[in-house]
Amino acid sequence: MAADKTNGNTGQRLVSNSCWSWFSEPRALHYSGAHDRTYFGYVTNAGAIMVGQYDHGANTLKTFTLGTFEPDDHNCPAIQVLNDGRLIIFYSRHSADNVLRYRISSSPEDIGTLGVERTLTTNGATTYAQIVYNDPVIVIFHRVQVGNSATQQRWSCQISKDNGATWGTEIPVFDYGSSEQLYIKTSWRSSVAGNNAADIILSGHPDMGSRHDVRYCYLRIGSASDITIRKPGAITLLDLNAPTGPISADKTAVVYDPSTNNGVKAWIWDVYATSASYIYCVYATFPSDTDHRYNYARYNPTTQQFDIKSEICAAGGYIGDGSQLHYSGGVSIAKRAGVQDVIHTSQYSTESNKFEIVDFSSSDGGHAWTAVPRTNNSSVDNIRPVTVVNGRLDFSMYWAAGTYINYVTPTMDALVGSDGSVAQTQITLIPSTTTPAVGQSVTFTATLRSGTTPLPSKSVTIYHYFNGVRYTDTTKTTNAAGQITLTQSFSSAAQRTYYATFAGDGPYASSTGSVVTINVR
Repeated sequence: MAADKTNGNTGQRLVSNSCWSWFSEPRALHYSGAHDRTYFGYVTNAGAIMVGQYDHGANTLKTFTLGTFEPDDHNCPAIQVLNDGRLIIFYSRHSADNVLRYRISSSPEDIGTLGVERTLTTNGATTYAQIVYNDPVIVIFHRVQVGNSATQQRWSCQISKDNGATWGTEIPVFDYGSSEQLYIKTSWRSSVAGNNAADIILSGHPDMGSRHDVRYCYLRIGSASDITIRKPGAITLLDLNAPTGPISADKTAVVYDPSTNNGVKAWIWDVYATSASYIYCVYATFPSDTDHRYNYARYNPTTQQFDIKSEICAAGGYIGDGSQLHYSGGVSIAKRAGVQDVIHTSQYSTESNKFEIVDFSSSDGGHAWTAVPRTNNSSVDNIRPVTVVNGRLDFSMYWAAGTYINYVTPTMDALVGSDGSVAQTQITLIPSTTTPAVGQSVTFTATLRSGTTPLPSKSVTIYHYFNGVRYTDTTKTTNAAGQITLTQSFSSAAQRTYYATFAGDGPYASSTGSVVTINVR
């Protein structure tokens, strides 16, 4: 990636001619397996629905065209990595047909092997895709037009219990009723150990209907036979294995209520959890069309309500030509293990007369916020920040920079941002032998360095693949020489591939070593 020269910012240009909306999830994620790669989705102004793959070890970028339809940033794809490293990617058009499209890669971690387009038929014109995954269960949420009413839009789901091999029928999940165009955002609790839940926030469209509040519930995937929508208190709202009809608004938990806030409308942006009890979301409110505000709300486990709230900042007005008066610059929550209450925003600047990216953080649980500009004095707008799920420090988020007219005519580039000054790392894995006999012990030594300097007290994992399945062998803290060791023997003759990986931390970037092939004789 090359440094961007058009703006007063620290971003690096990722791809040109790219934009996205904010209701497909995950839009971007990082996965370290046999490779160390970040995957991201976008739409070009010619209507091409794209997925990108950035390889951090090789410093290479690959893109793949999923399909080409009308120019519309609503068509941004959703991306997930399955348990064996294969990618599954969903995408749809903007209420143009009743087809939910997807592709699955034939090889792990490689968009170049995405197979033929497959389809799921929906019970109405569909838009967006949001993937929730807990091996082997995939729940794919999508918005569906109800009957011939363009204004009544519910959310449904379809479920696979075998990693996408087969799918069940469509299940209506959320429905706010006539004239209500519903939106949801989902977020798997990726940084919570032993997790089996995804958080969900909901709201209507601020230009339509009367439901302009923010609501909350969560999806539990305990097993293939335990898939339920719940609200705080572990109260089941809908059993997706025995559905009884969609959930109405009043059944979910209240996050924001316009009736107690002078009638000011809201629209959701993002949600995240760092533990089963530390759940928070961000949303925009609109005192006027030219006065948008970004807000924070956190779940209080004592009261079982979202009553810890604050305003993060004033956002300015709408982006674009005024055809969508409630399109804010955008706000996204950082989604990386060890990071809490870090928010990326797009704010209008009265100095540059452009939208700029400003990061906010809170050290007191979301009561007070500290701002750090990421861009300034820009010559173009910087909007719609996207957080990479489990992102590396040197590729933690990105945003769109350029001219945004409306959702069918953006002319923008994607710029990558990093978190702080990040030192690159290298990790090597050396076995005592690569051709052991059955029963013979092999000692693996993983060494982590930054340049020529060993890195002690860092968490390093050694893992291997056997018959296409990944097995974690050990996770240890490096010694003074930056090393960990693993000794193993093998009960049968076969080939196995081993790797060592470092997930990264505050000052150091993540890295994965080259493959080590063990041929047991």
